Amino acid sequence: MKKKMAVVDDDICILESFEVLFGDEYEVVYLRNPERALDFFRKEVPSLIFLDLLMPGMDGFEVLERIRDMKKDSRIVLITASDVREEDERLEGVYLLRKPFDIDELRKITKEALGGPVYKPRSLRLVAGGTMQ
Repeated sequence: MKKKMAVVDDDICILESFEVLFGDEYEVVYLRNPERALDFFRKEVPSLIFLDLLMPGMDGFEVLERIRDMKKDSRIVLITASDVREEDERLEGVYLLRKPFDIDELRKITKEALGGPVYKPRSLRLVAGGTMQ
């Protein structure tokens, strides 16, 4: 059985790239709307969540907080093109991947996230490459 991966991003090009890269290895769920994503997460627990930071209506930090409140055991990768500082406390317990991202880096983070410790709210800080800080 394939592990389930959810990608939350309003950019269709990003969603399509995840299909090309991971569609054969994982069951990939594409969610373009943050509210629909939260509805999905109330019912499902994907192994890995890729979450865009800047989306219309609700930003990725708010979605992240709501996922944390649900106490899901998903690993989370926050993807962003904005200038987010790795020291930002809101990033605790998540991987950070900056856009535009390198395909090899994306694959590496995916494998590390799925093979590493289960996400626990605010228990550790992981940044690109899976290094702890």
